[in-house]
Amino acid sequence: MDKHLWKHRIIVIFTDSFLNTTFQKQKLELQAYPQDIKDRKLVMYVVTPKSYQFGLQRTSLLSTDIEFLSTFNSDQSPFKIVLIGLDGNVKLSCKDDLQASDIFNRIDQMPMRKNELKN
Repeated sequence: MDKHLWKHRIIVIFTDSFLNTTFQKQKLELQAYPQDIKDRKLVMYVVTPKSYQFGLQRTSLLSTDIEFLSTFNSDQSPFKIVLIGLDGNVKLSCKDDLQASDIFNRIDQMPMRKNELKN
């Protein structure tokens, strides 16, 4: 995660399964806005109980450093979405799926994002 510090905002989606219906709904919601995601410097991780992957497509399953990522879901919710800011701090955490506009609005209210929009 250190490689993203001050470069990217991070969305971490925790799911008990890639078949989880809340996860599937969230995935489709976010995939519908690729340019908005890029504009806001967002990268995404999906974390299951035994692995994690970078991005929303099941193409690159990884299994290292999962303990660190799991600290954001210490209660082991079957679904959870966490937004981490450029500074590495949690900005939003929710156990329900979110509208992309809610995530984007939260980001757009952040001081660093406001500065990005001015430039």
